[in-house]
Amino acid sequence: MKIIHCADLHLDSPLLSFSSEARAERREELLLNFFRLVAFAAENEVDAVLLCGDIFDQSKVSRRVLTAVLDAVRRNAAISFFYLRGNHDKGALFPSENLPPNLYLFSKEWTYYTLSGQGREVQGRKVQGAEVQSMEVQGMEVRGREVKGAGVQGMEVQGMGAQGMEAQDAGLQGASVNAGKITIAGVEFDGEGRIPYDALSLSQDSCNIVMLHGQISESSGNKKTEESVPSEGLFTENAQKGWDAEERIFLPLLRNKSIDYLALGHIHQYAWMPLDARGSLCYPGCLEGRGFDEAGEKGFVLLDISNGIVTTQFVPFAKRRVWEIPVDISGTDGTNAVLELIEEQVMEISERDMVRIVLTGKILPEVIFDTTFLRQHFASRFFAFSLEDEVALFLDFSKLSKQPTLLGEFVRTVQAEPFAEEEKRKILELGIMALSGEKLRFS
Repeated sequence: MKIIHCADLHLDSPLLSFSSEARAERREELLLNFFRLVAFAAENEVDAVLLCGDIFDQSKVSRRVLTAVLDAVRRNAAISFFYLRGNHDKGALFPSENLPPNLYLFSKEWTYYTLSGQGREVQGRKVQGAEVQSMEVQGMEVRGREVKGAGVQGMEVQGMGAQGMEAQDAGLQGASVNAGKITIAGVEFDGEGRIPYDALSLSQDSCNIVMLHGQISESSGNKKTEESVPSEGLFTENAQKGWDAEERIFLPLLRNKSIDYLALGHIHQYAWMPLDARGSLCYPGCLEGRGFDEAGEKGFVLLDISNGIVTTQFVPFAKRRVWEIPVDISGTDGTNAVLELIEEQVMEISERDMVRIVLTGKILPEVIFDTTFLRQHFASRFFAFSLEDEVALFLDFSKLSKQPTLLGEFVRTVQAEPFAEEEKRKILELGIMALSGEKLRFS
């Protein structure tokens, strides 16, 4: 059985950082990428798609986008779609009637769906006394298939490795399960950011997939005075910017509960780590980077459950990649030299991509480079281009103090003050930039 795990599509995003023309085009591309995902699933005979939250950017979605998503689900009746809402799309979105019969939803109570590897039945039930409902769907046969047209490959993640956590490539370790029974469980946070961990009940004999949306934490969540923070070492600083303190997933409360695969959403970069001796957890990342803060390869995770083994692969899938490239301009003598360094870094990047250049290093005060010219030079070359100036000054205070100028007098005055050396350095850097009329640079 093949299952796609994706999250954080953020359809109908406002995309305010783009021009009005690019905004409309990019918004349409995000929707088309969902259609491409469904087409990929159909072409490769994928049985189910896990939509782990923030499929929409907000609770209020345009009728056009909502209808298009439901129509895509309805037209692909052979695929089961499991949709768990996240922090962005937590409000009521879909109409209560006439939903596609192959769309399965979750709530604030644990909901369980059982996929039978030998038949074509999906059974759904809620844990708190709800009636068990059986719904016949197509596409639940176990079969081995070759993945077509995706360029499936592994992906390394920066910032892993702390506390025994490591990034994994495609085709990772497998977990022994009953090949004939697959359980998909999920629950959405309640209004106070809580999950009923104790109510989760999974059979040891089933292959168990649990869907959640939020930021993982190594806290137990039991003590009011205990500070709960994201798991260290797993994500970069940019990935943690989206952490919602009210929607934390406490990993200690999920361990040793017979989970084979914890399918997560919320973090916009791919990351994998062991959960316990039996299972693993994974963020697939967003399907498409929307801005310069979502750089790197984007896509989804493909699960293959066959012969009692669960394996995973990361599938790059974005139409446009977002690049963030640091360029050290230390030792350059002006605009042309900086332009050449940037050119070396971007010469093989596709014009359809989005590029953010971050200028770094230290330069002499007399070196001037034109950031406006540099931005204009590359702006028309890519779908979107950004240039950030984080260059600091390289200053020889001893040499400057000997100059018979106002600048030299300023340096001599500051050096005579009883300040700490680090404080003197900062005052001198700011003062020299102010006196020279240039941009203030912090080293």
